[in-house]
Amino acid sequence: MLSPFRIARTAVSNRAFARFVHATDYVLTVLGHAVDRELGRVAPRLVLRFVPNTRDDGALLRLGDADLSVGIYEDLPPEMRSRVLLTDRFVCVVRDGHPKVPKRLTLDTYLAVEQVQVAPRGRPGGHVDDVLAERGLTRRVVRAVPYFHAALALVSTTDYLLTVPERMATAAAPALGLRVLELPIPTKPYALSLVWHPRYDADLAHRLARDALVRAAGEHAKGRHEEAETRLRPRGPTGPRPRRRS
Repeated sequence: MLSPFRIARTAVSNRAFARFVHATDYVLTVLGHAVDRELGRVAPRLVLRFVPNTRDDGALLRLGDADLSVGIYEDLPPEMRSRVLLTDRFVCVVRDGHPKVPKRLTLDTYLAVEQVQVAPRGRPGGHVDDVLAERGLTRRVVRAVPYFHAALALVSTTDYLLTVPERMATAAAPALGLRVLELPIPTKPYALSLVWHPRYDADLAHRLARDALVRAAGEHAKGRHEEAETRLRPRGPTGPRPRRRS
């Protein structure tokens, strides 16, 4: 006799369900193929519609206008469910033959070279800029784009520099002719979490989508970085808010 779960999973497999997932093209690059393969096996008619992250992912999840989100956030509604999918750290990439960047990237060179920044939610600055600001330093960001692939393609044909997650850099560098370099300033690794509203805990199509993302991360984003940041530092209109002293 089939269990209730197997009966329900068979129903999901035979009907078309759509789930909206807020994520960056980084997530699609690192996990997309594995997620596609897993859902093709267990729920071939489950449709995942990936859309870019927004500043209001938490509110959209609460309202039911989004089903899942993958990212790192400042604050989320307190009722949200979440689990860490993967961790990563920042590195730098430049094109092969870059005239101003030798084999080892120094901090002086990093600050002097014009840079591209990926801003998925359209906001300037980020963790690297916060770390630099704490030292009284700034970098020369001259282009800001919303997508990692667009930034990587731009850097591959110019003399710009890009600070990017290591998993993305490693995946893209060979095809685009890029060199991967250590970031010349210490920064903490970060974690991307899978987030959803508890109303979907028992929703089977939703559960299959969550499970597919978790299994994909376990297969293609192995290894966890220690002390990875799980929340964005709150930012004011012109930069990071000062940390509270204990």
